[in-house]
Order: sequence, then C-alpha cells, then structure tokens
Amino acid sequence: MSTSVRDSFRQIANDVRAIAGRDFSIRPYTVERLESVNAGDYQLEGTETETAVEITVDGQPPKVRWLSDEELALGGMASGTVEVGPITPDHAGGGHSWAVLCGGDLSEGDRLAYRLTGPEHPTGALYRFCGGKHDRALHYLIRLRPIAAT
Repeated sequence: MSTSVRDSFRQIANDVRAIAGRDFSIRPYTVERLESVNAGDYQLEGTETETAVEITVDGQPPKVRWLSDEELALGGMASGTVEVGPITPDHAGGGHSWAVLCGGDLSEGDRLAYRLTGPEHPTGALYRFCGGKHDRALHYLIRLRPIAAT
C-alpha cells in the first residue's frame, strides 16, 4: 500500500474518531504526555526540564476507559489501570508515533509520565506507560497505570 493511500485512510479514521469529542462532548478526559529531561552530565544532576504534550485525536481528547476487574486480574495489572485510544498513528495530517507514546524516543535517564484530567481526577493524576497495542494499521491503544494524584 502506498504511503499516500495509507495516510488517507489514517486521516479518515482520525476525522471519524474526533466526532465523539467535537460534536457530542463525550470525551471528558485530557491526556498529556509529560517528558522530564535532565541537562546534567549525570542523572538527577543539572537542570530538569518538563515538557507537556497533549495527546489528541484530530484536536479532541482521546477515549479513556478504565479496565474491568476481570481484565485487571487476567492481565496482572494494577487497580486503576486505563486504556487510552484508539489513537491514530502518525500520518501526513497528524497522529502520534508509537515511539513517542511508549517513550522510545527518550534518552537514558529521561522520564515519561502521563497526566489524566477529568471527572475522576479533577486536579489531574499521574500515570505511567505500562503497555499497549501497536500492531494495527489504523490505531494504537496505550495502557497506563496510576502513579499519584496531583
């Protein structure tokens, strides 16, 4: 499949996924990727810079779903683990790369966290990436486990 055809399908998927948030306001959670980079020669030495990037689907918040007790037990995951997505893979019109979502773009010593803000966490809560699915052509899903409320 050519890149332009793939990008066209991804753009269509992105546009359709945005309808729930844009037209019906039923995506109440914002999801931010927090990247902490230390400028020192050694870990925890030097100036730390935190960058926040909102994870969106065509400018709208993504779907956030708390996993059921059964899913948590079968997967051996912590209580409060959430699934975020579908998130459209990167394409000419936007999207997100898997390396950015899972922290594969970070250097040794850099830290990755996610902040969810919405009805369950009105002041925000920190989450850590704990896995996901990136084996589909039109969407990614990421799983996040809670770290702390902010």
